[in-house]
Amino acid sequence: MNNLVYIIASLMCYKAEQSQLQEQLKKQNERSLSYATVSELESQIENLNNELKLKYNESEATLLAFKELKSHIKNLEEYLYNQAHWFEADMGDLVRAKVEQEQKAIHVEEHLRKVN
Repeated sequence: MNNLVYIIASLMCYKAEQSQLQEQLKKQNERSLSYATVSELESQIENLNNELKLKYNESEATLLAFKELKSHIKNLEEYLYNQAHWFEADMGDLVRAKVEQEQKAIHVEEHLRKVN
């Protein structure tokens, strides 16, 4: 009977120890899973940081191109304004020259009438 009690007690200790080991194993697996999750999240954060840097650099390049285009547009607007101003001045000169030419032609016709 003592042997039976001893065996039962040993089995109970074995079961308790087994249960304790299973709990420890479960915690270890959870930690391993947590470490894997943390590692994966850190990797994702690093990837997102790299992507953010890339987008920032692209934005900087886009902003620079925008500023260059804006400056080019301003230069073209100034050039167009000057061309329009010169065109108007040339048209004024052309109109004055035409009026003078017509007046000369009128004077010549009047002179020819007087002569004939």
